Amino acid sequence: MFTIDQFEPLIEMEKDMLFHVLKGTLLPTDHTAYKTVQNVITQILKENANAPNVRQRKWRISVVESEQQNAFVMPTGHIFVFSGILEIAKNENQLAVVLGHELSHALLDHVVELHSLQFCTEVGALAFVTWLWSVLASKWVAFFATVLMYKAIKVAFILPRHRLLEREADTVGLNLTAKACFDVRENSVFWTRMQLLGAISDKAREHHVGDTARTILSYLSTHPSHEERANLLNAATPKAIELRQKCNCPPLTTADASSDLDKLKILLAKAKPARHTGDKSKNDWEPYVWDVNISTSAKPS
Repeated sequence: MFTIDQFEPLIEMEKDMLFHVLKGTLLPTDHTAYKTVQNVITQILKENANAPNVRQRKWRISVVESEQQNAFVMPTGHIFVFSGILEIAKNENQLAVVLGHELSHALLDHVVELHSLQFCTEVGALAFVTWLWSVLASKWVAFFATVLMYKAIKVAFILPRHRLLEREADTVGLNLTAKACFDVRENSVFWTRMQLLGAISDKAREHHVGDTARTILSYLSTHPSHEERANLLNAATPKAIELRQKCNCPPLTTADASSDLDKLKILLAKAKPARHTGDKSKNDWEPYVWDVNISTSAKPS
């Protein structure tokens, strides 16, 4: 029901606010962490330059020094990566898993799709609420019925759509990384690692969630579980390997990509990138932003 162009002014305002909030934590483009992110994103975008919506975006990268293990891509193409994700992704192949997934959200216009769904459900709900308040004698009953109705809509329509789009981004991201010649076996390995890290964290906090509670929580989440994502990607990996071969990528090594999973109960070494010590008082973000050039191939020889 909407287009990216309609959202662009709001997205630009959000981006400007983000820059001011993150002031002082943006890493310069010559930082080691920045170079790592830059290499992975450039390779993915260049090798998928003919995919829909890739050339329609102005891709730019900003890397934030933060313990947050997160990354996201604004619908217009500005990529934000928090350095904490580099402590989770064991190598560039696993970093490509995260970035390929986030790039897919932007390429598939998922923000617009979710806003369209939200709009439709709210219009329908508003009509029902108007009727509800007109027929119920008790306003308190009408109030609680309205609250329950909105909760039901969220569980029945909004959250399932969120999870569906996450799975779609996982699958499309897998294909993006395959065409960019990354080791696609690392996709399921990464999410298995995330699952194990979560289990280790729960054990350290003496926190245990039973199977029934875990099932209930999955219905109340915007994202599939790490285990579900790992299983989905593991099933899709053989076709991704075939796609990789069709793109004339170098042969995959015979090394087992999951060989490190049994070592996750050892405390992971933390390594924070050095803080930029330049002049943080300026509002000129150019030293902290890099434009992605997708005009030439980045495929490894």
